[in-house]
Amino acid sequence: MAVTAVRLWRAALDQDGDPHRWLSHDERARAARYASPEEGRRFAVARAVLRSVLGEACGLAPEEVVLGTEDGGRPIIVPCDEHPPPDFNLSHSGRWALIAVAPPGFRVGVDLEWDGRDVDCLAMARTMFQPAEFRRLAVLDGVARRREFFRLWTAKEAYVKADGAGVAGLRAVLVDGATARSSAPSAGFPAALPVRWFAAAPGYPAALVVSGGGSGGPSGPLVPADRFLES
Repeated sequence: MAVTAVRLWRAALDQDGDPHRWLSHDERARAARYASPEEGRRFAVARAVLRSVLGEACGLAPEEVVLGTEDGGRPIIVPCDEHPPPDFNLSHSGRWALIAVAPPGFRVGVDLEWDGRDVDCLAMARTMFQPAEFRRLAVLDGVARRREFFRLWTAKEAYVKADGAGVAGLRAVLVDGATARSSAPSAGFPAALPVRWFAAAPGYPAALVVSGGGSGGPSGPLVPADRFLES
């Protein structure tokens, strides 16, 4: 089986430096709209590191990377020449961000969550999960329930982010073993894909889904490389 050359970067969001110098006008405006200055800065750092990673992948300066969206809102790189750009996905929660980059022809989805946040696991699962997933959580309690909740949530998020369905598609996804299956995938997108789980940092469970090339995703341990805001 071929191995998909997906690369992962982990970025610390509480760090010094000026992230805004690389951001577009829209990104600066989005950062300013956050209710908390701390969260606004974390968003700005995540986007700056994303631009650094994508600029390196495309041979461009970070501020030269042009980002757009598909019709459904999924972020993409707008090609600057005749060569197709790589695919990417960004997830950030709490103090960390994860960036996944895949070669042209692949679609990648990644999600990480801070498991220390206050979450009513059963209430969220009742509205966002499949009945079988809810029943799986209901028989657990305490740490075991939270661990299973975030295992399911990160897998479902990673799938819909690769698909482009967004949060609205979460309820259609069933995590069965190490596979995420959707009853309503987007046209041409696989209904079932393998999921890879890993710890992005202590207290930050994460999941990765890759579509394309017939590989089913990378093999071996998933260890994100640290990426910090460069001066």
